[in-house]
Amino acid sequence: MITKMQADLEQLLLDSDAGTMKGVQGLLQNIDTFSEGETTEITLLNKQIALAEQQYLTMQDQSDKQYQIAEEQYKEAENALAMLQAQKESQLAQIHTQKTASLAQRNSALVQKNNARITAPFDAVILEKFVEIGQLVAP
Repeated sequence: MITKMQADLEQLLLDSDAGTMKGVQGLLQNIDTFSEGETTEITLLNKQIALAEQQYLTMQDQSDKQYQIAEEQYKEAENALAMLQAQKESQLAQIHTQKTASLAQRNSALVQKNNARITAPFDAVILEKFVEIGQLVAP
């Protein structure tokens, strides 16, 4: 009876070892499958990261170009403003010069008008005219 029990125990151990081995093999296969899936997922994530980095660099490059264009446009606008201000100052100076010249002409015309009238120091009647209108005379 002990031999039969011993044989049964040995068979049970063998069966249990075989089951354990199958279980361990199944776990190893699951680990391999998981590892392959994980590797595939890591590879996919690395590709996504590389794509995101490329997109970031592209956007940064575009942003830099847009900044340079905006900076150039700003400088052009500053230069245009400076030119317009210089033109304004030049035109104001011309207007001031023209105003001064016009005032001088007006004063000259007033002087000529005042000098065009001949007055006698006493009352008299003119009998004869020796000059015509528009003719220059000396005092």
